[in-house]
Amino acid sequence: MWSEDIAIELWNLIVGNEIYNINCNTWLSIVNHRDIYDDQPPTGKLNLWIHDVKMIDQDGISNKEAIEMATPYMTVSDSYFKDKGFGMAVWMEGKKDMTIRNNIFYNAVDHSNNWAAGAGVFVPDVVDGLFVYNNVFEYCGTSIHMKGTVTNSKFKNNVFINPITMDVYAPGKTFEFTNNIKFTAVNQPWKIEGSAIMSNNYLGNPGFLNTGNRWDTYYRPASSSSLVIAKGVDVGLPFIGVAPEIGRWEFTGAGGREEISPVAEEEVVNTY
Repeated sequence: MWSEDIAIELWNLIVGNEIYNINCNTWLSIVNHRDIYDDQPPTGKLNLWIHDVKMIDQDGISNKEAIEMATPYMTVSDSYFKDKGFGMAVWMEGKKDMTIRNNIFYNAVDHSNNWAAGAGVFVPDVVDGLFVYNNVFEYCGTSIHMKGTVTNSKFKNNVFINPITMDVYAPGKTFEFTNNIKFTAVNQPWKIEGSAIMSNNYLGNPGFLNTGNRWDTYYRPASSSSLVIAKGVDVGLPFIGVAPEIGRWEFTGAGGREEISPVAEEEVVNTY
């Protein structure tokens, strides 16, 4: 029906679900009926946490999203998405408290002139509480595209590399946009449409290793002098040193490239 098979499709999720350690070549569809299962979960809990997914599109010419995020109180983290038509699609059934953090979106390109314009994160509907933290967006049509009525939205500690058209497209919306880095081969200013509350954003080479697999070593800080080091802002996630790094990974020092110890999602979901 949607021109692509679905790897996982689940409906009507209530508190406590988790999808993780997935290796797939097509999209995930997670949808709640818009009139049920949208009450606030118990303190510190989620309806769904998706993490540690590696998704590389099967033919590289997708016109579908990587994950259909249509469940309230949902987080997608620590994952890699390549060659999808667009990345996260936050539909109206999501409604509230959607977190997208510590992911890599590579080559999200619109192959069919669809409504998402090859966005890394696409929000066409009404959402209250959209938190996009510590992601890497490389070569996306529009890194973040908000068409719907989106309130309480925050974009922090992200890296934008070679966006095709715009960093954030959000006409008529107000959002926080702080502690992000943009890098292009030819230095270009931020391209943002909307009322952005901006501070501590940087233009320049983030200083990644740029070697190895993109889902593993490629976007890790190369050294303690990389631009991403300690330039982030505390968003309630664990970090090393005086301030968080910008981007997917924390830097653990010379000779050490391992990620900080993972934190249970329920420990951080209510700290924003």
